[in-house]
Amino acid sequence: MTFSDKSAFWVCNWVSNMVYPRYSQLFPSLKAVRDSLERSYIANQVNIERKAIRLLAERTDGAGEEYLTNYSVAKAQEMLETWKQLATYLIVKFNDMTIKPEKDGKFLRTPEGLGARVTRPGYPEPVARELVRLTGDKYAIPEE
Repeated sequence: MTFSDKSAFWVCNWVSNMVYPRYSQLFPSLKAVRDSLERSYIANQVNIERKAIRLLAERTDGAGEEYLTNYSVAKAQEMLETWKQLATYLIVKFNDMTIKPEKDGKFLRTPEGLGARVTRPGYPEPVARELVRLTGDKYAIPEE
């Protein structure tokens, strides 16, 4: 019941709840981060297991268990920090139903240092249609 940016539960839910309403626009960013983390874990798994097995076989002081615990804690912290960075990125990139342009991983700016012109894609088509269905012409712009 209390948000904490030190809790993976809350940080993952923070990101998810930003993505849900604009899934088609935001999910590709989430997927890229998620897949990058997953690839790094998979790429290192064999070496981590080999080292743990070696420590377990060579020592009786719990070094293998400690190694795996420390590795797991480090990866959990890495995931938490990466997800916080993703949350920050998403709120900046997609704030107020806009999409800020970027190039080479940096948000574009005007020569004066302001944010470059944003795009305003509006609601995804299925959402827009449902809004029209639910509200009729209540929010229609009068014709001149």
